[in-house]
Amino acid sequence: MPRFEPKQLVDLFDAAATARPVARTHALLTFDSPDASVTDETPGTRTRRLLALRRRLFGTQMPCVADCPGCGECAEFELDSRAFEAALSPDRVEIEHEGVLLAFRLPTMGEIEAAARRRDPLPALIEACLIEPRGRARGDDPALQALVSAAFEEADPLGSIVLDAACPTCGTAMTPALDLAGLLWREIATAVARLEEDVHHLARAYGWREQDVLAMPESRRRRYVERARA
Repeated sequence: MPRFEPKQLVDLFDAAATARPVARTHALLTFDSPDASVTDETPGTRTRRLLALRRRLFGTQMPCVADCPGCGECAEFELDSRAFEAALSPDRVEIEHEGVLLAFRLPTMGEIEAAARRRDPLPALIEACLIEPRGRARGDDPALQALVSAAFEEADPLGSIVLDAACPTCGTAMTPALDLAGLLWREIATAVARLEEDVHHLARAYGWREQDVLAMPESRRRRYVERARA
């Protein structure tokens, strides 16, 4: 963990362990960049930030699991986070619909989260993101919805990552969506559990305080834990 101290990771886990997924994702992003906006970024920008945080904490290789739709087994595979690189998203997306050239901006995460609380979120999101000409887009038009959804996905490819994998057991093709925030949180939870286990063993063996154990370099802490367990 080149940038963050173990105590920071434990404090993050304590602060967000019981939070809802959206709030937990906000906590991860705030932990990474306290002064950066959480709601004014596009989905692709959020993905880039989570990938960067994950690399700083755990490296480039990401172990993933997915249930195979063919045999039902839990398939395990590893991804390289460097494979998810894409150009920065454009500020303007243009679509021609019914003879009119419509210009949109990509939605922010705050707008997406607000729209998700509506019964029918897509129309409001389309109308909010229309730049010009104002008032010429009906968000409840199914044809326009399809065009806008496809255009947003093309313009912001990291907004939603769908994996292309094969089950190692039966070979069935799988296309699971990558829940990057969920994956990162599970890895943090595992790392914190290991840290707490180290504190437990060293406190019992030597009477050391939690803050002293967490302040140790990892290699030294592991040596003491091995001695305490012997």
